[in-house]
Amino acid sequence: MWRLVRGPLGWVCALGLAACGASEGGGGGGDGGVVTLEDAMVDAAGPDMGVEPYETFCRARAEAICEWGFGCLDGEGALRVFGLSGATVEACAAAQVERCEADLGDRAARGTLELSVAGGEACAQRLAAAPCLPEAPSTWVAQWQAYVQNNCGSVARGLVRTGEACEVQADCATPADACVDGVCGPIPPASLTTVCAAGSEFGVPTRDADCPTGTCVNFGHGATGICSAGCEGGRGCGGGGTCIVGTALGGAERRYCVRSCFREGDPLCEDFACEPIGESDDRSCVPPME
Repeated sequence: MWRLVRGPLGWVCALGLAACGASEGGGGGGDGGVVTLEDAMVDAAGPDMGVEPYETFCRARAEAICEWGFGCLDGEGALRVFGLSGATVEACAAAQVERCEADLGDRAARGTLELSVAGGEACAQRLAAAPCLPEAPSTWVAQWQAYVQNNCGSVARGLVRTGEACEVQADCATPADACVDGVCGPIPPASLTTVCAAGSEFGVPTRDADCPTGTCVNFGHGATGICSAGCEGGRGCGGGGTCIVGTALGGAERRYCVRSCFREGDPLCEDFACEPIGESDDRSCVPPME
């Protein structure tokens, strides 16, 4: 299932969402309490204040998200759709912390990370105060992910300017940039018509050093994938691509870039096919079926 994303979404008051603050009925954090960075610091290290700031942020963010997830979502399948996993809040948070610390720790060690402690505090508070919605979770997962990005996306900023060396997309300071062939900049359209060896699960981007963008996506065309880049929160596609949402077999939604095209046989696609994106009139270049 594909649909076009035309820019960063936001939670709005008309939807009963927490750009306006928590609802009177409480948020997704169970009792609606606020998780602060100071709380997380004590939980993580007791009286020892030698914990890295990014570790504190990762734990506060993970606990707030997972408390919200288990408070708002009914069933393991719903958790997976939101990119969460684990049989308990603690297991969910542990998985989130591990991924976050690996990413931020690597970037901090390379000097490409700027972390806002004040922003991290606000991020955790907003996540802890987010309310649930009455509709089926699958109908508002994109809005939740945009809410997380809007409130937490600027906490751990990249420092690498356009034209400078990078290792991962998050290194780049300019939101429209991706890390292409080790340099921050707009994605060359040709990079989005480069085939790669697809991972095992449809719709899930995987790291691939052979791709100019460092990422390969399985489009369900056998072993042939397409080189791409993530575009969560409006990042990464620049002028060379269009951000789409793919629903993986496990139910989780992922955002990544594809090359836009206009009609069947469009020369922009080179050896790829030009196919519709979901039920819209928009099209993208996709690898041919094997």
